[in-house]
Amino acid sequence: MRTGCRAVAAAVALISLVLATRAQAQDAPPLPPLPPLPQGEEGGPPPPPPPPPPMMLPAPAPVPVAAPLALRPATRYSRYRSPWYIGIGLGGGAGWVSNNSGQSSDSQGGVSVLVLKVGLVLQPNLLLGFEGSAWRYQSDAWVQFNHYDAMLTLFPGHDSGFYLKGGVGAGVAMFGVSAGSYNASGRTDAGFDLKVGLGHEWQVGPQWNFGLEAAYAATFYPDGRSNDVCFNVTFSWY
Repeated sequence: MRTGCRAVAAAVALISLVLATRAQAQDAPPLPPLPPLPQGEEGGPPPPPPPPPPMMLPAPAPVPVAAPLALRPATRYSRYRSPWYIGIGLGGGAGWVSNNSGQSSDSQGGVSVLVLKVGLVLQPNLLLGFEGSAWRYQSDAWVQFNHYDAMLTLFPGHDSGFYLKGGVGAGVAMFGVSAGSYNASGRTDAGFDLKVGLGHEWQVGPQWNFGLEAAYAATFYPDGRSNDVCFNVTFSWY
């Protein structure tokens, strides 16, 4: 009898505990709702986060390598380092005279002198100046042709040594006789002079040039013409 009363009392106590717990749960405030999970563009799972950028290491600086001496380019200078130029020349050539009937004398070899050329550098490839030159044959009788011309010189290639030239001016032909210490001028004629030529110059320094030139000059007189073809070695400064 005593054992049955204890079992009934334990059941009543358990029921009372369950009722009290339920009452506390009903009196407590409700929990806040959980935030929605992020969705993808089409409602699927969210896209994975982008990968971190790769680490960029600085490129190593190039190490200069000295080129072999045989492969290094030769030193070049601008051909014109001044607004003006000057030059001289010396060489040789042949001269002859002809009349208006078409008859010509035999050509004679002589000395050619480019006395002076001087002028302005109009453009890097164009020169304008004065040129004085002479051709002379010397024997018992001597002949000399002088040329005084306004000269235009053109270098067709950019910073190249090849050139063409042409000019007009005045020419003088002189004839004379020499025998020992006796030297007499027999005749002097002046006329219109025409001169053309071509050549090439090589730079031997920032402003100095060594060149080779061929030129033809003709001087026209009332009764004929004098002619000379000359080849000169030239030295010029720009």
